[in-house]
Amino acid sequence: MTSLRTLTTATFYFSLSNVTSLLILTIALFPRRDANRHFRNKKKAYLKAKIEELETNSKIHNVSDLYRDISDYKKGYQPRTIIV
Repeated sequence: MTSLRTLTTATFYFSLSNVTSLLILTIALFPRRDANRHFRNKKKAYLKAKIEELETNSKIHNVSDLYRDISDYKKGYQPRTIIV
């Protein structure tokens, strides 16, 4: 059981400035979260397509493309932004 003293110390008092700063913080964080999710999904799709391409090159014995793709895979995913 919690005592009355722990309940009073655990409660938070929000002033108007704290609420507005909290709102500004959440508004600022949402675009970053969406951007991170976007690039994480793009990376996942890129790696999935690259692995499928490696599988097909291996199955049809296309050795030069296989080794070129393996070296690209080792370099990792490098996101590029296209500015319009």
